[in-house]
Amino acid sequence: MASRENLLELLAHYALMIVIMFAVLAAIEALYGDLDFLVSLGVAVVVALAYSIAVRRLGVAPAAWQRGEG
Repeated sequence: MASRENLLELLAHYALMIVIMFAVLAAIEALYGDLDFLVSLGVAVVVALAYSIAVRRLGVAPAAWQRGEG
């Protein structure tokens, strides 16, 4: 079972990822207008993947996201 520290670490990363997703979607909608659902979903997936890759490369990823674990 996951420890409280691991869960808090994951919660912080997921919360930041969601904030970034909303910011990117808001910026795109401000530039191009309303987006279709599938386009918004695609943007969210790309942001999530980019975030997880970036934090791993920067060395600040949560322990549960490290390669070979989980």
